[in-house]
Amino acid sequence: MADAPFLPHAVITEGFDVLTGISPNQCATGWTCTNNSAPLGDSSWYRGLPITFPAQAGAPNTYIAANFKNTAGGGTIDNWLISPQVSFGTGATLSFWSRTSTELDFPDRLEIRLSTAGAATTTGSFSVVLGTINPALAAGAGPCVTTASGTGGYPNVWCQYTLTATQGIPSTGSGRVAFQYLVTNAGPNGSNSDYIGIDTFSFDEGVSTFSVGGSVTGLAGTGLVLRNNAGNDLAVAANGAFTFTTPIASGGAYAVTVFAQPSSPSQVCAVSNGSGTIAGANVSNVTVICTTSGGDPTITPVATSRAQGSPMYRSVIANVSDAAGVGSVLVTVNGGASATVNGVLLQAIQNNNGVISAAIRGGCFSPISPPVISFTLTASSSSGSNTAKLPITVTAGSNLIWSVWWPR
Repeated sequence: MADAPFLPHAVITEGFDVLTGISPNQCATGWTCTNNSAPLGDSSWYRGLPITFPAQAGAPNTYIAANFKNTAGGGTIDNWLISPQVSFGTGATLSFWSRTSTELDFPDRLEIRLSTAGAATTTGSFSVVLGTINPALAAGAGPCVTTASGTGGYPNVWCQYTLTATQGIPSTGSGRVAFQYLVTNAGPNGSNSDYIGIDTFSFDEGVSTFSVGGSVTGLAGTGLVLRNNAGNDLAVAANGAFTFTTPIASGGAYAVTVFAQPSSPSQVCAVSNGSGTIAGANVSNVTVICTTSGGDPTITPVATSRAQGSPMYRSVIANVSDAAGVGSVLVTVNGGASATVNGVLLQAIQNNNGVISAAIRGGCFSPISPPVISFTLTASSSSGSNTAKLPITVTAGSNLIWSVWWPR
């Protein structure tokens, strides 16, 4: 018989040409065969019998089969054929062929199940039912329903079954596919169970996709919305882990930004590790840190003045407070350690237990309209940061020649 095509991009193809073990207890290499029938019969899965019907493709005996002898007496057949581990991606597809004998006197049933538990082979992990051939154990020949969801009997000609996400194959994770030959009132003394064959199995994993996520800390307000790749908005209501709902294919880019900042209280949230390329794994290290505007640390400027041309000397310029301790607060001026505005120099900022002082030197201006110079002070700590304006009034002075004095 001519070979039937496997799925074109399948990662696993199995024609059951080679089986290990001794008939009638055999299995395909890399597969798991588990007979949980009660009571246990004297056969499990084994090489197909051409005298009953030939293989769907290849040599006449190159398919795998199971029959009524899986159980004894009038027991229940519960015989499992479990595939190697596969990954689940977008567009993942399962294809196989199956049929029963032409006798049709004793109905058969086959469930197609899926586990998302990675390498697990325990039968209890196969909780997803993708389809069932002859779910009601109806007598007679059933139709070839490609999704294994039809009513009626088990087909007595080879039928191809193709299952996708519509039937429940996920788009992320990994696991295995299982065939469960499941027949009640079966066995040599039962009214059900005869002989089934499975052939030309293939599984296309689809395009592997991975999640993007991370953690949020410091969130106190409401209304925070994160965005990935200019879309896939995600509202975040509490600190902790987050994951965007749309996965991304391996090799695809991701770029996480803050779309809406929280309010009540007003906060500013910043993203770290927010962009990159998916490299065959989930991304979970995106960090979002939120700080509260107007919160710790606080800085209260102390207005001061300088006479025109005055030498440099130290003055108190602000007081700071912080729940984490005032000694850890760093104060900068105009974004740096020193600044000069219209000839007024402010430098050598010191924090003495929350009292901030600096060395200031006056400028040289017209005595008619002395200016008020404004510096921006920024207080930063592990709690966050806040800014405030420091006014320095330059008054008229008699000494218009600057002198240099460096504080100890």
